[in-house]
Amino acid sequence: MDFIDRDLASIQEARILGENAKVTQSILLTFQKEKLDKILDLTYRYITENLYLFSKIYVEESSYGIIDDEYELNKSLLRNLYERLKNEDFTSNDEEIYVPRGGVLLIPSTKIALCSILTTILLCIKTANVLVVATDFRTVNTTKKIVEGLNSTLFNNDYPIDFITCLSNISSEGVKELLKVKCPTVVINAGNKKYIEACKSSGKVFYYGSTGASTVFIERSADIKESVKDITDSRRYNNGILAGVEQFVVVDTPVISEVIEAFKCNKAHIMTTIEENKLISILLKNGVMDKELIGKSAYKLAEIAGFKVEEDTSVLISYHDYISEFNSYHKELNCPVLLIYREDDWLNACEKCIRLLTKEQDGHSLSIYSRDEKVIEQFILKKPVGRVMVNTNTSFSAMGIGSNSYPSSILGAFTRGIGVLSENLKAKDLLYKRKIVRSVKMYNAEKNPEITVDDFYSLLEKINNK
Repeated sequence: MDFIDRDLASIQEARILGENAKVTQSILLTFQKEKLDKILDLTYRYITENLYLFSKIYVEESSYGIIDDEYELNKSLLRNLYERLKNEDFTSNDEEIYVPRGGVLLIPSTKIALCSILTTILLCIKTANVLVVATDFRTVNTTKKIVEGLNSTLFNNDYPIDFITCLSNISSEGVKELLKVKCPTVVINAGNKKYIEACKSSGKVFYYGSTGASTVFIERSADIKESVKDITDSRRYNNGILAGVEQFVVVDTPVISEVIEAFKCNKAHIMTTIEENKLISILLKNGVMDKELIGKSAYKLAEIAGFKVEEDTSVLISYHDYISEFNSYHKELNCPVLLIYREDDWLNACEKCIRLLTKEQDGHSLSIYSRDEKVIEQFILKKPVGRVMVNTNTSFSAMGIGSNSYPSSILGAFTRGIGVLSENLKAKDLLYKRKIVRSVKMYNAEKNPEITVDDFYSLLEKINNK
């Protein structure tokens, strides 16, 4: 099939998906809370029973990450999200009512596609929103497998068969057409930068979940061994493709030597200038990371670049004394690579972190390791980010694994000027709160029977006289 035929087929499919979504959404509006909760339980069981298979298919199809890591990450995240959702109550009352926003279009980045799809499915079930997924070529078969299996399971339990659908004929024109159709009315872009401008101009509610590289500050009072282990474990996990994972580490000068030694003890490799140049020459193509190298291990990256490291190397480190505008390692790198800077005190480190966060206009999270509460407080106050982690990593904690954050793989990036969400995507974000407004006469008569009609007209007279 040539490109023109593929585009036409994709556009036509998008229109059909939009029409089907509209019909299905009208059916979902009739479902009561009890039925939705039952379907949520059924869906969660189906996903968890097939999660390892989904993880295996996803990693093999995309060639990103590690099967066991992908499985464990999704298992933890989905369990936390399910526990939160089953206890959330959006029951209407006499002052407000919650209604579905009208369906969701999910456009995920390949590197977090599985995580995004599975968590969004649970959110849509809870909120009675239809879901349409538009992935890319590297994850289309994974998406189809999830959609077909889940729809079959749900249909056998009296749930609309088109609750979740996906674009099979993958094309940019098809995705853009989905952004034009009336239903769905909400678009979630999970780190897919290619469609940001189209999402902005779609006229739909637009939530952007950034996958941008995060910054860490290790202050002199921090527990160095614990901090470095935490950062290394996060950066190496799934070969560096977690949403919001650390890439930049700013270190207080008095502890820089201790930090470097701690990284070495955690099997990190400090690259020489020659090795750095070799690595960046293969990682970037026209200023963007080579998609074929995303999610590759530190050992594999070094091998491809042409230098040797131990097979169990955790991360590759580029160490510099200062920020250079010409340092290519500023680009978001979805692999186990860390960039380390040193700074003389926390005030200067604070400014350096801001520069790193705003460099690519996609940073949204920051972590500080410190035992000094005054430094922590001031650091938090000065940062233009949606979330600040204290003495914990920027990946698992941001997603609500082992932290008080709402369990989600969609990390809002409004602080970077993208979308309308600065926090993690929650179920309530897919609901529209409709306020019920009554006249003073009717409202007070119900709440306080002692207030008479004469009192109501007396109040109106006073208002008019003013």
